[in-house]
Amino acid sequence: MAKRYSILDRLRFTRTGLKARLDYLKSRYIFVHVPRCGGTYAATLIHGRPLGHLYADFIRRQLLGDRLYAARTSVAFVRCPVERLISAYCFSLRGGTELVSQFPLHRPPRWALTDFRTFCEDWLFQQSLHRVDFIFRPQSWWLFDESGHMIVDEVSHLSRLDSWLQEKGFTSEDSPVKVNASEQGLAEEARRALCPSLIGSIRDFYAQDLELLSAHLA
Repeated sequence: MAKRYSILDRLRFTRTGLKARLDYLKSRYIFVHVPRCGGTYAATLIHGRPLGHLYADFIRRQLLGDRLYAARTSVAFVRCPVERLISAYCFSLRGGTELVSQFPLHRPPRWALTDFRTFCEDWLFQQSLHRVDFIFRPQSWWLFDESGHMIVDEVSHLSRLDSWLQEKGFTSEDSPVKVNASEQGLAEEARRALCPSLIGSIRDFYAQDLELLSAHLA
């Protein structure tokens, strides 16, 4: 499914982007925050605070322009779509994390959160990707423009996040694992619901990520 901006997306991005623009300009990096990929932790180290889930092409076109965007190194991290979806499911189960809450209107209905299989088969797979919360949308939407061109300079697997931050001089006593430790029990329960058919369905649902980001998901 091709990415497009809904009216609500444009309103949300504009409101968030106006606050974030100066933070991008202060740094030599542009951290593109793909939801559920360690972004809150990384954005805080790189930019001083989380700047929201802004698509890279929105940052380039609407906030910085081509010249200022190209003058900085854009960076993003991605992960296995199945593991990311489990993380997103746990996020919705808890209504957020200790650091950020899920907007109530974006939360799946209560009945859809009874177990992971119900969530996937009876709710998520029936939704339009343009209408669900950002945490359920394809990762590639953050990294590619609407013409299908990758516009992020450095894309790495989430497992590289800590080492990348250390290499660039961004250090902290915390780590993404510590920040999200409280969701581990819920994640293990969700993984027990996985079977070959459900894994295949999730991979089909996020087929564009597997196609476009295959080199970064290993």
